[in-house]
Amino acid sequence: GSAQLNVRHDKVGDLSQSTGFLGYGYPVTDQLKLTVSTSSAFNAPPLGYLFAPGYGNPLLKPERARSHELGVQYEQGRQLLRATYFDTRIQDQLNYDAVTRAFANIGRTRNSGLELSYRGSVGASDVRASLTMQDPVNEITHQRLPRRAATLLSLGISHPLGPWRLGADLQYSSDRPDAYSDP
Repeated sequence: GSAQLNVRHDKVGDLSQSTGFLGYGYPVTDQLKLTVSTSSAFNAPPLGYLFAPGYGNPLLKPERARSHELGVQYEQGRQLLRATYFDTRIQDQLNYDAVTRAFANIGRTRNSGLELSYRGSVGASDVRASLTMQDPVNEITHQRLPRRAATLLSLGISHPLGPWRLGADLQYSSDRPDAYSDP
């Protein structure tokens, strides 16, 4: 197996926080690998969120997050297929509040779901695809977070043409409810 450990310390003004990542990959066969990871994150509010005239909020707290992932990966030749379950919980998530028209913290949020991805070759063409099905919610109100899609899809292909490479990408996002949306 293979393990990875990262530790980081951030100091932003008076804010100070250590974060980390711990991951492990276990090869079941030459082509199949199981992965597991846990991590923490820290995000200080940007200056504009704190002090922008009219909508800044100098009382914002930094975001703090914990994430856990469990995945399986299949690789054969130039083909790579992954499926990953993820669960992220954030304290004091930074968000623009359309009601108060200012930045604010959301006490507790959670985003969990499944991501499927493929990277490989079909003939001389390189192909990429990913599908994310997630549930980003405010854990206090149990409402979906504003401006967050439940489904994301991306497809891409590129093909060599002499010294050039011709490519195309397609991205899809399901609806992202917003206070400004027209019903």
